Amino acid sequence: MITKGIKRDFTNYENDKGNPIKIAIIDDQHLLREGLGELLESTKSVEIVAVAKNTSVPTTFYKDFFPDAVDVLLIDLGNIPKESIDFIETFVKTYPTVKVIAITYHCDETYVLQSIRAGVSGYMIKEMDVASIYEVVQHVAVGGFYIHPKVTQYMINEYLRLKDRQYLGTFRQKEFVRPIHLFTKRECEVLQLLATAKTTIEIANLLCLSDNTVKNHLMSIFKKMKVETRTAAVVTAVKNGWVKIS
Repeated sequence: MITKGIKRDFTNYENDKGNPIKIAIIDDQHLLREGLGELLESTKSVEIVAVAKNTSVPTTFYKDFFPDAVDVLLIDLGNIPKESIDFIETFVKTYPTVKVIAITYHCDETYVLQSIRAGVSGYMIKEMDVASIYEVVQHVAVGGFYIHPKVTQYMINEYLRLKDRQYLGTFRQKEFVRPIHLFTKRECEVLQLLATAKTTIEIANLLCLSDNTVKNHLMSIFKKMKVETRTAAVVTAVKNGWVKIS
């Protein structure tokens, strides 16, 4: 729930154009929609120029207000986040000068990442107080980017996954010679990651497999190589020129 929070003096704030920040709000909950608008306008530096309960509004709503009359669009992801995210993606392409901030109860990693890919400039959680929301709005209005601390870790995880996949793709191309007569393609992938000291969980994440599936692949590799340990498997693979350790 959005609360008034700690009282702060925002009455002297104006954006870089010397005008109040013009905001449009799309939220299916009347009390939150109207309440948030009133609280933001109480700062004296925000003007609510348009409100709507959902994205299914007449086209005149957008023609009348976007893009010239609005700086920031606050949009609730609602009960069907995928529909709102699809709308955001289309909206950002149509009105690239308007900054979009998703405001929601959803902390699910999927919705966070999909919203970022769709083009939001901010992702806020509805438990934030109005002072914090205002600070985010003014930050985004002048070109900033904001992600609530509760979901920041998702972005870090995604970055690490992308880096690992980039590394894995390069490694697959350059660092492994597959003994076709011995291993399956998947076993080769597991073995090459094993050679880089990846754990079972890390291998599972990189290859989008379960931990048990990776363990089964390892057992098969050990059996085919006639070894009993990970170290022995890696040493044998290196000696045979199947993997390279840099």
